[in-house]
Amino acid sequence: MIRFSLIYLRVGTPRHSLAFKPVLKRFAAVLVSLGLCAGSVFAAHGEVPPEAGAERASDFMFFLEDEPVYTSLQSSSPGFMLSVVNEMLKRMKKSASRQFLPWNRAQLLTMTTPNAVIFPLTRSKEREDKYLWICKILDVPVTFVTKARTGRTVDSFEEARNIRGIGVIIGTPQEVKLREENIPYITFNGKSLYGALSDNRVLALYTAIPEAAVGWRKGDHPGKLIFGPPLQTLPLWIAANKSSVDIDIRAWQKTLDGMQSDGSFARIFERYFETPYAQGPVK
Repeated sequence: MIRFSLIYLRVGTPRHSLAFKPVLKRFAAVLVSLGLCAGSVFAAHGEVPPEAGAERASDFMFFLEDEPVYTSLQSSSPGFMLSVVNEMLKRMKKSASRQFLPWNRAQLLTMTTPNAVIFPLTRSKEREDKYLWICKILDVPVTFVTKARTGRTVDSFEEARNIRGIGVIIGTPQEVKLREENIPYITFNGKSLYGALSDNRVLALYTAIPEAAVGWRKGDHPGKLIFGPPLQTLPLWIAANKSSVDIDIRAWQKTLDGMQSDGSFARIFERYFETPYAQGPVK
C-alpha cells in the first residue's frame, strides 16, 4: 500500500500561503483518484480489500477464499469455518480483518505476511514447513462424487483413470492426489465446482463429502448426489504465517476446546451440515 503525507509549507507571507492552497487541492484530488483506482483494481480481480484503517485496528489479517461451505462473503451464512473462528475471536477478545482472494493467492500472501491467518488449510507434508499450525478443526473424508440420476459411482482411483471430466478445487491436496494417481482432471475454484457438475461440464468431482453436500444444497442444484467410498482423509487446520509473534497457539487451542466442551462447536457444525456432529474433539 502506498501512503502519502501532506506537509503544510508556509512560504514567506500569508499571500504565498494562499497561493499554495490550489496546489494542495489539486494534490488532494489526485489522492482521491488513486484511492478510487485502487478499489477498482481489487474489484476487477474479484478481491475484497480490507476496510480503511483495518490493518492498524485488527490483531490479525485473514486471507480466505469466498466459497459457500467454509468461508463465505455472505454475512447471513459466512460458512462453517468462519463461523467457528468468529466465535473463537469473540471469546479471545481479538479482532481480524478479512480479505477474500483466489485460493492460491491467499496461501501465498499468508506465507509472506506476519500475523496472517488462513483456513481451512489441509496440513500436508508439502505444507508442513511453510506455516505455523494453530489448531485442527476437523477431519473430512474425500471421495468421488457423481449425480444420482447417472446411476454411476466411482469407487477407486483405477476407475477414475478411465473418466474424462473429473473436477477438483485448484491448489488443494485433492488436486495433488489426482496428479499422483495419473488421473486427468479439470480445476475449479470452490465457488464454481458444484455448478460444473450440475451443468454437466464434468462427470464427477473429487472432493470432501461434507462440503459437497453443503455446496450442492446451497447452490440449489437439482437432484441428489452419489458418494463413493472414502479414499483420502484431510485434516483441516487454522494456519498462520510462520513469523506470527502475536499468535498464542495455546490460547487458540484452549478456546476451541471450550467450544467443544460447551456444545457450541457441535451446534455450528449441525447448522451448516444438517447432520449430527459425532466426530468429537480432534487432535
